[in-house]
Amino acid sequence: MRRIREDVHVHAGAERAFRFLEATGRYAEWLPRSFRAFREPRPEGVLDCELALPLRSARVRLEAAGREPPRLLRFRAPAPGGAFDALVWTLSPEGPDDTHLLAEAAYTPPGGPAGAILDLLAQRAHRRQALRDALWRLKQALEGSAAAAPGGGGGA
Repeated sequence: MRRIREDVHVHAGAERAFRFLEATGRYAEWLPRSFRAFREPRPEGVLDCELALPLRSARVRLEAAGREPPRLLRFRAPAPGGAFDALVWTLSPEGPDDTHLLAEAAYTPPGGPAGAILDLLAQRAHRRQALRDALWRLKQALEGSAAAAPGGGGGA
């Protein structure tokens, strides 16, 4: 299993950021375009879409698996073989309107030698960039930027 960690500082309180992250039905409004084909309906606590990767798209199916408001939100895949096995949001309040946000994603690369090489040469970098882009758009959405407004990415 591989792990990707990315973080960002947001000018928003931890409670507000936590509520925003809990609202999985609205992720399509701020996730980047690399996340697409969101499944309908979008029940809260479930993220179900596809992640565009080189040579294939991988399903993202994550379900809420634990929460410690306003500091921790965990998601896990109900079955192996998707784009991510787990996603953890860790929020560290740094003031009433400042929060450090860490996203940690775990995934299993495609099987066999070809899958390991593909992961090393291309797919890992794309997963990392998708997570970076997601954090940037999340920051913009939490801070009220028009660039993260509905319709600006993700594709509903």
